[in-house]
Amino acid sequence: MRYNEQQIDSLAAEYVLGTLQGAARRRFDRLMAERADARFAVWRWERELNGLASALRPRAPRGRVWQNISRRIEASKPLRPSILERWRGWWLAVPAAAVAALLAIAILPTTAIERAAIFADQDATAIWVVSADLDNGLLRTEVINAPESSPENSFELWILRDNNLPPLSLGLLPLAPGQVESRLSAELLAALAGASRLAISLEPAGGSPTGLPTGPVLYQATLVPI
Repeated sequence: MRYNEQQIDSLAAEYVLGTLQGAARRRFDRLMAERADARFAVWRWERELNGLASALRPRAPRGRVWQNISRRIEASKPLRPSILERWRGWWLAVPAAAVAALLAIAILPTTAIERAAIFADQDATAIWVVSADLDNGLLRTEVINAPESSPENSFELWILRDNNLPPLSLGLLPLAPGQVESRLSAELLAALAGASRLAISLEPAGGSPTGLPTGPVLYQATLVPI
């Protein structure tokens, strides 16, 4: 079935609200795996509805509600580690210089970062810090200690996607110290919103001629929420 933009937007709204169920929901799951505009529509509705929920006035539940919640918490085991535990494991897995670089970005009051990845070399030296501001559709790349490159080659940044989908290029990486900012398309925003890893390949000068990595993949990094 072919879906136009209005149909995708309506289905995405129902999907996020939870009113799209059964076979219709499974069809939309398949559609999101195939189409970036469907994933972006879901991400956009999630952002809008979460903002709406945060604007509602809180209401205190009755006492027995809290009692029932407490009994369920005591009787159940956590299905996944807490946020603190997840972050603790991540901090232990990355080099100290890279953690410092990420913290320096995360604490800036004017920077709205929602995803970030730190690339480091084999000596655990931070090379690039890549961050994504999904609200404003921006990608920021901070050059920490970029490797040397010949005029015949460029370093290209890729989104690694699940479900055997091909990587998507985020463009060439800068080499001069400092920060570079670029605007992202709707397709790249949707892909970043659902991605967990980025990669860097060595390509001919100017980037891959095919739209896919053609040279060796030199670095990979986990994309973590900030």
